[in-house]
Amino acid sequence: MNKGVAFALALIVGAASCSKKAEAPIFPLSSCRHVDLVAAASGEAISGAEDIALDRKRMRLIVSAYNRRAVEKAAGAGALALPNGGVYAVALDDLKSGVARLTVASLISPAMVHGGLRPHGIDFDAATDEIVFINRAYDRKGRRWRMTPSIMRIGLDGALREDKAAPPCSANSVAAGGEDIIVSFDHAACDWRAGLENIFGEKKSGVVSEKTGRKFAGAQFANGLARLPSGDIALAATREQSVLILDRQQKAYSVKKRMRTPGSPDNLTVDAAGRIIAALHPSLLSIAIERKLGVGRSASRAVRIDANTGDVILLFDDPKAKLISAATVAVDAGDDLVLGSVIDDGIVFCSGGAGR
Repeated sequence: MNKGVAFALALIVGAASCSKKAEAPIFPLSSCRHVDLVAAASGEAISGAEDIALDRKRMRLIVSAYNRRAVEKAAGAGALALPNGGVYAVALDDLKSGVARLTVASLISPAMVHGGLRPHGIDFDAATDEIVFINRAYDRKGRRWRMTPSIMRIGLDGALREDKAAPPCSANSVAAGGEDIIVSFDHAACDWRAGLENIFGEKKSGVVSEKTGRKFAGAQFANGLARLPSGDIALAATREQSVLILDRQQKAYSVKKRMRTPGSPDNLTVDAAGRIIAALHPSLLSIAIERKLGVGRSASRAVRIDANTGDVILLFDDPKAKLISAATVAVDAGDDLVLGSVIDDGIVFCSGGAGR
């Protein structure tokens, strides 16, 4: 979630709470535990694990994290330097071992990135063995900071490169795919007009291709993005409480199917069977308050969606945010489920989902 105070106010004015509660989750809270992540370089707790990708070959999670509230606060105050984040690899075996705390090192140093390392949407490209992510760099002009997103790649050798194509200013999520990368943009505008898009419910956000430009612009707050085995694209329309299935057979993507979700979808991942795993926000209002004011905790939910049938199965539900506040991503890892949050510290690991 982003776009500053205008977005928060828009949410307060127009946010809706969740739809009716679903059945008992596949992973009850009793099967889950919170795992603290600690940055090896600083010894500090890692906060803001906004997105997570799964490297199935090496059975590791690639975690994109930075403390967005701390960065925005420092930038707003005209600080001389802003906090950085990291791209972290977390072995699934370590999580399965029962640890409550893991120390992990960023795969790349902030010093390698002009404007600093603040990774947002992330994906793992199995075709090229690369990690692909959107980085939010900040440059200081006088006393003001300006954020500029870019698409970065990390190879298995640790080499970092920045793609030449510039993503939209409101770039949010990324879906890798070998030769082409697609990016979601959550607003058509990046200034005060973004708030108006929220207030008036305008459907101007969507998807761009790194190679061929804009492909779709008909969603309210286009967010998570995932490629499906069919070749279609799954897109989270956060403020519509829906996941859209986009047909990419034509030059411009079209909505093939619209699937309602019991909450507002954020990041999307795909399990080994090709089903969509979506992290949901039962209340956008509570997230706006927590994100901007640091008040309270926000409920978390995750579901599995069959894009062919439209069936929605509840995987995880934490209405009182006992384990995680405002989960923004959920990843199916075989018999396990892993969740991260743009707001909270660490991650959540759930086990015991065999036979589901």
